[in-house]
Amino acid sequence: MDMSQYRELFISEAGEHLQKLSALVVQLEADRDNREIIDALFRSAHSVKGMAASMGFTGMTALAHRMEDLMDRIRRGMAFDAELFDLLLAGEERLAAMLEQIAAGGSEMAADDIIARLAAYTPARGGEPAAAAGQEAAVAAPAEPVPEMRASDIQHQSPAAQQTIKVKTAALDSFLDTTGELITVKHRLALLARTLRNQDFHEAVNALEKHLRELHDQVMAVRMIPLAAVTERFPRLVRDLARNSDKEIIFTLKGVEIELDRSILELLGDPLAHLLRNCVDHGIETSAERIAAGKPASGRVEIAVSRETDQVAIRLEDDGRGIDAEQIAAAAVQQGFISREKAAALQIEEKLLLICHAGFSTAARVTEISGRGVGMDVVRTNIQSLGGTLSISSVPGQSSCFLLRLPLTIAIINVLLVKVGRFTLAIPLTAVSRTLDLLRGDIAVIDDQEAIFLESEMVPLFHLGRCLNLQTEAPRGDRVPLFITEHKGRRVALQVDTLLGNQDVFVKPLSRPLAVIEGLYGATVLGDGEVVFIVDILNRLL
Repeated sequence: MDMSQYRELFISEAGEHLQKLSALVVQLEADRDNREIIDALFRSAHSVKGMAASMGFTGMTALAHRMEDLMDRIRRGMAFDAELFDLLLAGEERLAAMLEQIAAGGSEMAADDIIARLAAYTPARGGEPAAAAGQEAAVAAPAEPVPEMRASDIQHQSPAAQQTIKVKTAALDSFLDTTGELITVKHRLALLARTLRNQDFHEAVNALEKHLRELHDQVMAVRMIPLAAVTERFPRLVRDLARNSDKEIIFTLKGVEIELDRSILELLGDPLAHLLRNCVDHGIETSAERIAAGKPASGRVEIAVSRETDQVAIRLEDDGRGIDAEQIAAAAVQQGFISREKAAALQIEEKLLLICHAGFSTAARVTEISGRGVGMDVVRTNIQSLGGTLSISSVPGQSSCFLLRLPLTIAIINVLLVKVGRFTLAIPLTAVSRTLDLLRGDIAVIDDQEAIFLESEMVPLFHLGRCLNLQTEAPRGDRVPLFITEHKGRRVALQVDTLLGNQDVFVKPLSRPLAVIEGLYGATVLGDGEVVFIVDILNRLL
């Protein structure tokens, strides 16, 4: 039977099983008596073997079969030592490399060396009858015959699987683009409805808006993926980095079941991996250093995720040596990133963010993990490109915390439309805490800075047009329209010429040369055809 038509499906599902297998090995290393993990490892290896056999990939079949044999020995009570985990991870890495070659259109690479190591494995402290162990070590038994798997077996392996279907990501992107364009058309029809004053047409537009909202919610629900899809490889990453650095680290994940848009997750993996590497290399001390400092021998690294209205907060924290803000500022001055006078005027958080300059590094030596000054620059660039923010806090000698705030989606968002001069601008509603229409007499001037008072708090007032170097209209009347945002823990008021209200918009990315302009998040098209820029006030302007 020709199975080539199922090649892409095999590559996708086998890849998922291998990722799961890698995560399970790391879990078993931390909880060696957990029978459920051992059983799950056996099932993952068995699934990869069955799928590879059905596709005719004999090398992957033999390697997965040998890993399955080893897990079966453990299930039957064989004692095992630390070598087992390195061996299983080596097998998973080889299977992943073989799958990558198959995906690239090549043939399977050899796996005889790993198969031989798996077959010869005998735990240092015994635990299995000597005859059985010797028999396993003497020769690698041939892979047991695997029944031919039909195509339907790959696609429908359980009743639950029959309720789902794999969809190409390109199709999901197309659905979202079409939904976004329909929202733009809906705004156009709403304008026509107000012009025509036709009640039937107005009701039809309202019905269309309701169904479009349902369509949008369903499309976004399909695109939403748990953060665990990105973080499931991190326990393995931290384990390997810790071993290479001769450090002991306890790594925990919380809240990773929270979902984000797939387009955000695709760009989030690298920033989080950079932060983890920095925590291991720069943050966590060696066991000897920690004990000398009165700390537990094992360091702690945690990623905690929480939902905050239309945003997700990702907090990565370690209990290591912390970051000295003054040392960072001094290094930035020495390396020419900032003047000594400007550095002295910075707040602590602003000094810590200096590590995000491209090329900045305080590492005394370059290692395989870090030291070239590229990690934090990548983190900030990627987070800002997603419409998110990065903040850093630290207690020298005790801990460091990196806080990422990200929108749930960046494709269709709710914005506040404002008029500044002859331009209509869009402000993401996640950046707006409230809007106000004050009397001009309510504005005070304190030390040459305009300000308003909200709930007994002095809030500085700036004109959005001046922040953007736009020509604004002369003030008319006694009313001052403005909106309140929050920047670095303090509220800021931004004055505009007119508040136009809020609506959902379809975000279109900018290409060069507009893409390099500071303060622009993207653009959208309103119902009347006007092109409106979406302003990224939090990351670029304030």
